[in-house]
Amino acid sequence: MYGRAYYLVRRKWLDMYCVYPHGLRRPKDFLKAVNFVMAAFYEPLLSAGRLARSSDKLLVCPILFANQLAWRGGMVRQKWLSWWS
Repeated sequence: MYGRAYYLVRRKWLDMYCVYPHGLRRPKDFLKAVNFVMAAFYEPLLSAGRLARSSDKLLVCPILFANQLAWRGGMVRQKWLSWWS
Protein backbone atom coordinates (compact mmCIF):
# COMPACT_ATOMS: atom_id res chain seq x y z
CA MET A 1 0.00 0.00 0.00
CA TYR A 2 2.94 2.38 0.50
CA GLY A 3 3.75 2.34 -3.20
CA ARG A 4 0.15 3.10 -4.11
CA ALA A 5 -0.02 5.96 -1.60
CA TYR A 6 3.30 7.33 -2.88
CA TYR A 7 1.94 7.32 -6.42
CA LEU A 8 -1.30 9.07 -5.44
CA VAL A 9 0.49 11.82 -3.50
CA ARG A 10 2.96 12.45 -6.32
CA ARG A 11 0.12 12.52 -8.85
CA LYS A 12 -1.69 15.16 -6.80
CA TRP A 13 1.38 17.39 -6.34
CA LEU A 14 3.37 17.21 -9.57
CA ASP A 15 6.04 19.67 -8.39
CA MET A 16 7.10 17.30 -5.62
CA TYR A 17 10.13 15.12 -6.37
CA CYS A 18 9.33 11.51 -7.13
CA VAL A 19 11.36 8.43 -8.01
CA TYR A 20 9.59 7.76 -11.32
CA PRO A 21 9.03 10.13 -14.25
CA HIS A 22 5.58 11.62 -14.85
CA GLY A 23 6.19 11.36 -18.59
CA LEU A 24 8.90 10.43 -21.07
CA ARG A 25 9.49 13.72 -22.84
CA ARG A 26 13.08 14.57 -21.88
CA PRO A 27 16.31 12.56 -21.63
CA LYS A 28 16.20 13.12 -17.86
CA ASP A 29 12.83 11.31 -17.76
CA PHE A 30 14.30 8.25 -19.50
CA LEU A 31 17.21 8.17 -17.05
CA LYS A 32 14.77 8.43 -14.16
CA ALA A 33 12.76 5.50 -15.56
CA VAL A 34 15.90 3.36 -15.88
CA ASN A 35 16.90 4.26 -12.32
CA PHE A 36 13.41 3.36 -11.09
CA VAL A 37 13.83 -0.16 -12.45
CA MET A 38 17.51 -0.66 -11.60
CA ALA A 39 17.20 0.71 -8.05
CA ALA A 40 15.14 -2.34 -7.11
CA PHE A 41 18.34 -4.34 -7.63
CA TYR A 42 21.10 -2.08 -6.32
CA GLU A 43 19.40 -0.50 -3.29
CA PRO A 44 19.08 -3.83 -1.41
CA LEU A 45 22.76 -4.51 -2.07
CA LEU A 46 23.76 -1.07 -0.79
CA SER A 47 21.64 -1.48 2.33
CA ALA A 48 22.91 -4.99 3.01
CA GLY A 49 26.48 -3.77 2.56
CA ARG A 50 26.14 -1.68 5.71
CA LEU A 51 25.77 -4.80 7.85
CA ALA A 52 28.84 -6.15 9.61
CA ARG A 53 28.42 -9.93 9.22
CA SER A 54 28.43 -11.66 5.84
CA SER A 55 25.76 -14.11 6.95
CA ASP A 56 23.42 -11.22 7.78
CA LYS A 57 24.06 -9.69 4.37
CA LEU A 58 23.06 -12.92 2.64
CA LEU A 59 19.93 -13.29 4.74
CA VAL A 60 18.70 -9.72 4.36
CA CYS A 61 19.24 -9.27 0.58
CA PRO A 62 16.20 -11.33 -0.53
CA ILE A 63 13.99 -9.59 2.03
CA LEU A 64 15.10 -6.13 0.91
CA PHE A 65 14.67 -7.10 -2.74
CA ALA A 66 11.12 -8.32 -2.06
CA ASN A 67 10.42 -5.07 -0.23
CA GLN A 68 11.59 -3.05 -3.23
CA LEU A 69 9.47 -5.12 -5.60
CA ALA A 70 6.39 -4.70 -3.41
CA TRP A 71 6.88 -0.94 -3.08
CA ARG A 72 7.55 -0.36 -6.78
CA GLY A 73 4.89 -2.87 -7.75
CA GLY A 74 2.33 -0.86 -5.79
CA MET A 75 3.23 2.24 -7.78
CA VAL A 76 3.04 0.39 -11.09
CA ARG A 77 -0.29 -1.18 -10.10
CA GLN A 78 -1.79 2.18 -9.16
CA LYS A 79 -0.62 3.72 -12.45
CA TRP A 80 -2.12 0.76 -14.32
CA LEU A 81 -5.43 1.20 -12.49
CA SER A 82 -5.47 4.94 -13.23
CA TRP A 83 -5.10 4.22 -16.96
CA TRP A 84 -8.11 1.91 -16.98
CA SER A 85 -10.46 3.97 -14.83
